[in-house]
Amino acid sequence: MQWPVSNSYDGDLVAATANSSQVRLISVPQVGTQEAQNDFNGQWERCSAQTVSSFSAVGYRFGLQLQQALGVPVGLIDNAWGGSPAEAWVRRDILESDKRYSELIENWNKTAREYDIEKETANFQAKLKTWTANGERANAPELPAIRSPATIAPLTSTMASSIQQLDTESKAPFGTKANRTQAAPTNTATSFPL
Repeated sequence: MQWPVSNSYDGDLVAATANSSQVRLISVPQVGTQEAQNDFNGQWERCSAQTVSSFSAVGYRFGLQLQQALGVPVGLIDNAWGGSPAEAWVRRDILESDKRYSELIENWNKTAREYDIEKETANFQAKLKTWTANGERANAPELPAIRSPATIAPLTSTMASSIQQLDTESKAPFGTKANRTQAAPTNTATSFPL
């Protein structure tokens, strides 16, 4: 439900056409707490390309269809939190009063007792450092790959001309476009059996 309109199929078109004076949107900030809240920081907004882009795609499309079918103004509340279990939306006292959730409550209490925020923060920082380093490596310029004739041997002989063209292009100077009119070396197709 949290998946935004901007990431949905044709999200850009959906946002571009979102101009309904009959649909109002409000999004609830994601704040985790065990205490019941009676207010939040948010305001109703008219449906527009700017306001709908980050709104729940499922919520918006449902609400728009509802408004069009009924012909009445519709207010949509986006309180989606992706990946959250259903139990997270139920008051704790209600879960505690139902024996079916005793294991869940017991596991939660154990986690709360044993949670070490300093350890978890250090673990997170170490993983973030590794992730950042891997990201820098992934974005670094790559050297040309070495292809083995064995990897393309299963191709049929009808692919020989395509292989010649690819081989010709790969021999172009690094960082330049291949001269597509350049003839392939004559031994390319015969350097391995097809």
